[in-house]
Amino acid sequence: MSARGQTIRRLLQLLGCALLACLATVAVAQEIWRVPAPDTGQVVTPGLGAGARGGTNIYRGENPYGDIFPLYMLDSRWLFAEGNVGGLHLVRNARWQFDVIARYRFDQFKPDINRPGDENLQTRKQTTDAGLAAEYRANWGELRAVWVTDAQSRHRGQEFELTYRRGFDRGDWFFAPYLTLSWQDEDLTGYYFGVSPEEAAPGTPVYRPDDAFNAAVGLNTRWMLTDRIFLQGNVAFKVYASSISDSPIVDDSVDANAFIGAGYLFDGPYDRNKRDKLGAGQGLWTYRVNYGYAAEENIFPLLMAGVWEESTEGRTDLVGLTIGRLLRPGKRADVYARLATIRHFEKGLQDDTWSFAGSLMIIGRGYLPWSDKPAFRWGFGWGASYSVDLLAIERIKQANRGDKNNQFLGYMEWQVDVPIDLLFKSKLTRNCFVGASVMHRSGMWGFATFFGDVSGGSDFVGFHVECVR
Repeated sequence: MSARGQTIRRLLQLLGCALLACLATVAVAQEIWRVPAPDTGQVVTPGLGAGARGGTNIYRGENPYGDIFPLYMLDSRWLFAEGNVGGLHLVRNARWQFDVIARYRFDQFKPDINRPGDENLQTRKQTTDAGLAAEYRANWGELRAVWVTDAQSRHRGQEFELTYRRGFDRGDWFFAPYLTLSWQDEDLTGYYFGVSPEEAAPGTPVYRPDDAFNAAVGLNTRWMLTDRIFLQGNVAFKVYASSISDSPIVDDSVDANAFIGAGYLFDGPYDRNKRDKLGAGQGLWTYRVNYGYAAEENIFPLLMAGVWEESTEGRTDLVGLTIGRLLRPGKRADVYARLATIRHFEKGLQDDTWSFAGSLMIIGRGYLPWSDKPAFRWGFGWGASYSVDLLAIERIKQANRGDKNNQFLGYMEWQVDVPIDLLFKSKLTRNCFVGASVMHRSGMWGFATFFGDVSGGSDFVGFHVECVR
């Protein structure tokens, strides 16, 4: 292709992305439509990113809304995550794919007590659905069937979807129009669109919807800026059945959805047998034990600046074990996938509990001018954290501020350490480091519905020993 042709193609791609960005500002999505990660040739392709989603709202009196959405991506032989869907591959080959899935449902309704007819209505909450998916791929496109049921016992219903999608590759640009037909049972439609006798009020009569057949048409897009960095844009329109649109708490039968985001794809796990030998301070695995306490300040900027005062709102401690697997080695920094298991000691405020955090961590190394061995390391990671119970420090802080809590939150971590060999030498402590770390659970400032619209979280500061093997 000529230079002029390449320039025209790039301009058209940028125009397409700009159009999707405009759609995302005026329309809001109730689902993040899936776009499979590009084939990088790796057995495992992890990635991180973020985006904005938005859409119109069919509920009575509700304005269009939008929020930000974190992207946790993984595509491996057994596990996968793409947008708001993740799960386990049972069967996967060139034609067929059978999965066990979990999918976040963004549907929700928050009544306004100052709006006539809403005074008795209850909140309809978001939930996590779980179920099975089957997909068949051929030259004419993809046919995907999904069945899910409520895993959190909120709507207690079921949904079945059948989607046809045809993908087209045009160099760095990928787009796929699709059509989805869905069936929702009476329990699901009753929870989100029904009105019970206790909720009835003037202008809001009792309503028990039947099951519903809905239809959606949309477009998935992806543009690879580089081999690793991509932009993603999705837009869709959904038409609801009359059993939903006839509800007294519904104003419309059609909504519009959009999502635009960006992300970075990392290499799969490093293979020692196929790549260069690792140097000092590098290894396939990292093992870290740490102790920490609830901090008074936030990770940005004070904790990273060394202001490590203990919290005055809730004095709690933790101990943790973190295991990391090397994804990409580098001359100055490595990328690891990490999983942390943390025990929280709540000191009488409530029962002790557990939390788990998964993250991608960049660990850099600094050297003295006269040595090829690391003199210090620094690290920063981002991912997600789930606590078995709400943490005491978060209950207290959020209650004092009148804000919400959520067990599932975003996760950030920062650490700095030095080799133990600088203090004393031993075979047992070879490639081991001692230092400080900061752990942060956050709802992304209340802009992420995915994290329950939480604007706060918790911070812990502590000390660790980490060995690289």
